[in-house]
Amino acid sequence: MQRLLTEFEKAQIIEREWAKARAKNPNVVMRVDVQDETDESEKPKVSVVIALAARRAANPKNGG
Repeated sequence: MQRLLTEFEKAQIIEREWAKARAKNPNVVMRVDVQDETDESEKPKVSVVIALAARRAANPKNGG
């Protein structure tokens, strides 16, 4: 049975997904999309896109 998620529930899901990704890599850049409705088994529909932040190499010209 589908139901609508509250804004609080959506915020909790986003925070949980963000915390899981940051625990693995603190430099992660990500986007989390939570749909307003659950699926038939009442699980939220969540899409997560994760990209690792590029590391800058030390530049000897700039004293790095």
